[in-house]
Parts: sequence; structure tokens; C-alpha cells
Amino acid sequence: MGVTHAFFAAVALTVTYFSTLMLNFCDFSRFAPSRKAVRTANLWGLPVNFIAFSVVSVVVTAGTFKVYGEYIYDPVEIVGRIDSIWALLLGAVTFAVATLGINVVANFVSPAYDLSNVWPSRIDFKRGGLIAAMIALIITPWNLFNSPVVINLFLGGLGALLGPLFGIIMVDYYVLRRQRVLVRDLFREQGYYTYTGGWNQKAVISFLVSAVPAVVFGLLPVFGAFSAFSWFIGAIVAAAVHYFISRNDTSLAESITAAATEETDPGGAPWTQVPQTR
Repeated sequence: MGVTHAFFAAVALTVTYFSTLMLNFCDFSRFAPSRKAVRTANLWGLPVNFIAFSVVSVVVTAGTFKVYGEYIYDPVEIVGRIDSIWALLLGAVTFAVATLGINVVANFVSPAYDLSNVWPSRIDFKRGGLIAAMIALIITPWNLFNSPVVINLFLGGLGALLGPLFGIIMVDYYVLRRQRVLVRDLFREQGYYTYTGGWNQKAVISFLVSAVPAVVFGLLPVFGAFSAFSWFIGAIVAAAVHYFISRNDTSLAESITAAATEETDPGGAPWTQVPQTR
């Protein structure tokens, strides 16, 4: 039971680790030429590449016991023990490129876009990225990774907050709206997606209702066995709550009808203003 729980906990924490990219995936997919390109890239970049990387990591770690008499989990330490200047140089270049690639994709692009959207007239993509980099320096994430306890708590809390967002987005788009969105209204101040002052109150309620129990399971020691699964708890609860409080929303049904009409007749009915209070 202990091994099984540890395995699934590791899988759950890995999902939580990638949850930020799942929410901001549109920052990358919008540049893709087709859906097929997105599916192909994800196939090779995630399951294939990640499994290959995991296998290499396990094999190398197992090999350190054979060579050095102990298991070494830090690749930097492994390279440091190799008595070859060329191996050290190759390792240094590899680590630098890997660190740069991971941080640009996971920690630079999405925050830069998000921050630039907060104040478009003052913050562009470059400034947003610089602000994100400065915030990262203040947080000092390398200190978090020095402690397995802290990083697990951090991931548990992160998953508890990001899981509900994922659940709401998925059920809203795939279940409630049936993948029908009136794209032109996404760029209008007054339209089907204006809501109340720009906030979808039902989505906010769904988030609050689901985030609270997810945070409790993710951070309280008494629920330590469930902390790794906070992302799944938040996502499932949020999806269920959002579905039940939004399924009879008349304005949502109207937006679906408008989107369907737009798909069949792109140059058809002119846009009309809809109520904001919903």
C-alpha cells in the first residue's frame, strides 16, 4: 500500500507541476498552424519525451550505485564526480541549456503575457517577463527545492488553487458550451463574455467553494495522505460545482446559439449588446 500510494502521489505531484502550463497552454498553441500540429507536438513532447527522460534518470541513478557505491539523485553531483574536463564542460553546457529552456517555457512566457494583459498600455511582453523574473528572484525558488517537505507543501498548495481553475475551464468549454465560443465577443467590452464588471460570478463562486477544501487537504498535516492529490480534488469539485450552478444559465445558452449561428453564417446577424448582470 505504501509503494502504491507513493507512486500515485508522485504522479499527482507531476501533474501539479505541469498545471501552470496546462492553464497557459494557449500562450503557445495559438502559434500552431493546425490542431494536428498541436497534438503531434504534445505526443512527442510530453508522454514520449517524459517517459524517455524518466527511464534515463532511473538508469543513471541505478548506475551510480554500481560505480560509486551509493545512489546519487543530483545530476550535477554525478557530473562533478566524473574525472574528465570534457565531461564537465559538456555537463555545464547541457545544464545551462536545459535550465534556460525550461524557465523560458514554464516561467517566462506565460507570466509575461499575463502581466502585460493587466496593464497593456504600460507593460509589454518584455517588461512583463522582467517583472516575472524579479518576482522569481524575491521568492528564491531554489531554496524551496532544497527541502522535500517544503516543495511538497508548495506543490500541494499550488495544486489546490490551480486545480479548480482547470476544472472550471474544462467543464465550461467542453460540457456547458459544447466547444462553441463567439470569438468576436471575446474582444469586445460589451458582449456575451462581459459578465458583471468583467467577472463571471458563477465561476468565482465555483472557485471559492472548491479551493477551500482543496487547500485544507493540501496543507493541513492531518490530511497528509491526500496532500499530493489537492489538484485533482480541486479540479473535480470545481467542475461539479460549476456545472450544477451554470447548467441553466440562459445567457450561456444564448452565447452558444450566437456562436453556432456565427459558424454557419460568419457574415450574418450584426452584433448586439447583451445584459452585463449575469
